[in-house]
Amino acid sequence: MEHRICCFSRVTFLVTSVLLTFTLSQFANSQSHANHTAPSVINGAEHPELIPDSVAYRLIFTTLSQPGDAKLQAAQVAAIGLNEDDTKIMIKNLNSFRTAFDILVTNYNDALSKRQQPNPDTFNLQQELLLSNSRGAIESGLSKDGAALLKAWVQNEKRNMHLSDGKQVAQ
Repeated sequence: MEHRICCFSRVTFLVTSVLLTFTLSQFANSQSHANHTAPSVINGAEHPELIPDSVAYRLIFTTLSQPGDAKLQAAQVAAIGLNEDDTKIMIKNLNSFRTAFDILVTNYNDALSKRQQPNPDTFNLQQELLLSNSRGAIESGLSKDGAALLKAWVQNEKRNMHLSDGKQVAQ
């Protein structure tokens, strides 16, 4: 059985917002399946409370830390409503998150390309640890008001997310 990963884990996410569209893929099984199934999906517009904070922060950090145009990143981060100092702290920490995240994904994908069997559970734990550390660094670096703005913004962005639990349901 060969698993492939595009960005995250067995869970497929879709985040759409005014400024961003970000699509993630779930693990694909290379063996064919006789019956057709589709994942169960949580619509954040209907049930934002069912989107875990860890999922929301991972999607947001990954989206806001996309390499490329620094002005675009600053505009996207500005949507949170942070002051200038908090914006600088946020961008610095997002860039650190991106560097570490890219290393995790590259190492995992390299192992797959060499036909090794990396442990997806270990990969998921590494992602969660990175997310937790990055979130802690950002929240502790921001002003009290900035941390509150970020938390409120993330909760609001859940309304733009769809979460597949990776469990298959018959169609």
